[in-house]
Formats: sequence, structure tokens, C-alpha cells
Amino acid sequence: DIILRFGQTPTSKQLLEYYKKSEAYKIIISKFGDLYDPSKTTNEIIKTDTSLFCQELLKILKKFKFYPNTIWLNTWKIMDEIANQQKKKHINKCKALNEINLIEILIKSIPENGNLVISNSLPPRDIDYFADISHKNINLFSNRGASGIDGIVSTTLGVASIGTEKTILVTGDLSFYYDINSLYIAKKYQMPLTIILINNQGGGIFQMLPISKYSDVFEQYFHTTHNIDFENIVKGFGCKFYSTENIKDILKKLHNSYKTKNVTVIQIKTNSKKSAEIRKKILNEMKIHVERYIIENQN
Repeated sequence: DIILRFGQTPTSKQLLEYYKKSEAYKIIISKFGDLYDPSKTTNEIIKTDTSLFCQELLKILKKFKFYPNTIWLNTWKIMDEIANQQKKKHINKCKALNEINLIEILIKSIPENGNLVISNSLPPRDIDYFADISHKNINLFSNRGASGIDGIVSTTLGVASIGTEKTILVTGDLSFYYDINSLYIAKKYQMPLTIILINNQGGGIFQMLPISKYSDVFEQYFHTTHNIDFENIVKGFGCKFYSTENIKDILKKLHNSYKTKNVTVIQIKTNSKKSAEIRKKILNEMKIHVERYIIENQN
């Protein structure tokens, strides 16, 4: 009936689409009264401190003895668990290392209270969709630059320079290449850092878009395939470099990298087209089973 929205524009495309299509009465609560709504379907903006608003709202709800709809909430929890089960089922089926199970392996290996810096493009989406971080305390960091890929290595070095927690960066090949000169800083100041380099030969995220069907323009203008030899470049900066496509091997290399005081780059070569197919298959299975639950319990 009513949607209360706090803060700035959500980053989720699906959530924004839901908000746009919803016929609920929409209220944005903003400290400065800003309209953070690309759809421009908001009915009302309340300019106030968000904490104060919530405190006053709770008083009103208690006064009128309003209680949360636990059935609605529990339905969401059940659907979330159904989706989670399907996700784990498919990830566990994969025997070969790929972009999706790599995320699961990485999360399991990260030391408690470790810093995880996520580059742009596919890594944050894969972590959002497929990673289970509920069982571990991890400090998450991310960037959002002009094109989404600039300065991620530099940002990671800033994170690594403060505190004693182990810092790990997950990055695609284009993001890494764009800021590769920052390895000089890491080596100069002996900053311990583990970099997971997902090398899928270009902009893998575009495989998820309709433009990927047009091969005549896709490879040249969107995928931007390259033949960069990262090993020689990384070693040229005096950093350690490994390349692996094996699940057991990457676990071993990850744990070894956490013990060193140097920069370690672990490259995983993947096929962006196959990875896109795996993502679509998993997400489609999740959707099918959730919809089945909705149909069976709609009354």
C-alpha cells in the first residue's frame, strides 16, 4: 500500500523497475528533500532527519497498536531460502573453476574481519547474487568512477594502508589494466595485498546484454578483446604472479598469499560467454522454483 524510501537512489535495476511499476503511495524521506527517483513516480517527499522520522513513526505505530505482518515477512524469507538452495545446488555441481564458484571459494578463504574490495562490472553482481557472507565478518569496499573501472587498484591500496586486516581485491582484466601502474606504489611501500584477477578477455558484463547477439560489432566495440600478458607486466613491478584454473590449487594459493607481505596477483582465466550461460541458468532455476512456491501458496 505504501512504500517508504530512505537515502539515495538504489543501485538495483530490478528494485528501481519494481518501484516504477508499483501503484503504492510512494514517500521519499530525505534529509535535504532531494528527489532520488529516476522514474519520477514519487508521490511525496518528506524533508527531515531519517533517524528522527523513524523514532516518531514507531511512536505512532505503538499508539495505534500496529503490528508487523509476519506472514508477509515469512513468505519473503521462505522465497529467499528457496532461491538460496537452488543457487548452492548449481554452484556445487560445478567441478571446474568459473566466475561464479570462484566467489564462493574466495568468501570461504578470507580471514575473519578481512577487507574485500570489489571492482566494478561483474564482480559486485556475482557477490550480490551468489555469495553467502552471513556467516563471516567481512569489510566490503567498492568504487564507482566515471566509467566504473578507474582507480580500483589505487583504492585498494588506500584500504590496505590502514589497519592490520588482510586486504583482497577482486577485479576484472580491464579494470586491472586501467590502473596497473599502481602496483609500483604497492611494491615501493611493501603493502601486503592479494589480487584476484578474473581474466575473461574483455568486458564480460556485456555478454549479459542484447548487444552480444550482434557479433559484427560486439567484439570490437563492447567486448574489447585483448591479448595482454599480465604475468610479465606484474613481475616487472616486482610482484608475485600465479595463474590457475583449478579449485584446490586456488585455495592453496589464496592461503599462501595471506601469509606474505608482498603483492600477489592470482589470475583465473575464464570464458565470459560460458560464464554468462551459467549465470542465466542459475537465476532462471531460482526464478522457476520461487514462482512455483508462489503459485502453490497464493491462497
